[in-house]
Amino acid sequence: VEHGTSCAVAPDGHVAVTGSFIDTLHLGSIVVGTAPGNGIGGFVACYDATGNLEWAHGLSYHHPSGGNCQAWDVAVDAEGNVFAGGAFSDSLFLDGVKVLTAPDSLQPLARAFYVVKFTPEGDMAWAAPVGVGGYTGTLLAIAVDGNGDVYTTGSDGGQTGRFDKLDGASGAVLFHYTTVGAGAYINDVATDAANNVYILGLA
Repeated sequence: VEHGTSCAVAPDGHVAVTGSFIDTLHLGSIVVGTAPGNGIGGFVACYDATGNLEWAHGLSYHHPSGGNCQAWDVAVDAEGNVFAGGAFSDSLFLDGVKVLTAPDSLQPLARAFYVVKFTPEGDMAWAAPVGVGGYTGTLLAIAVDGNGDVYTTGSDGGQTGRFDKLDGASGAVLFHYTTVGAGAYINDVATDAANNVYILGLA
């Protein structure tokens, strides 16, 4: 079963989308697969302003006990770079090639958040881990400011919400904040023309 999770539009009208699929996904002439041993993956794809597919990539994690990889949200900056994010366990694969390893502190089958930056042509610029999210947590939202820096929000699935800022050029985490409370979530994030940042959550 395939389904979309998010979309974002570049200034020139290109559209980036994320979603999930099982085993293998066909997008036009591009076949997106998953890492060996894991049947559930995420994807990110980019279409031009008239709806023609330009590029697509599969995202997955591989753990001996299985699991799934979420590609939950996507954002596009003023230059057309695409930022996709979600959660993974153990190792994150892009088109079957490992690009990230979860922090050593992560418990088995717990999740780490990730962001992957793609150039307008679809080449990976960087992949970055963004904290940990418990067993049911995920990165929920991504936004980009006018300087190209990246903001993410997420939840560990129960007790802690997370808000991070990443350097858009390198993926380095510049700062992070957490909220604590039963059912705490930071659900969404947005920026304005003056680079002010707005977050929305539940505690």
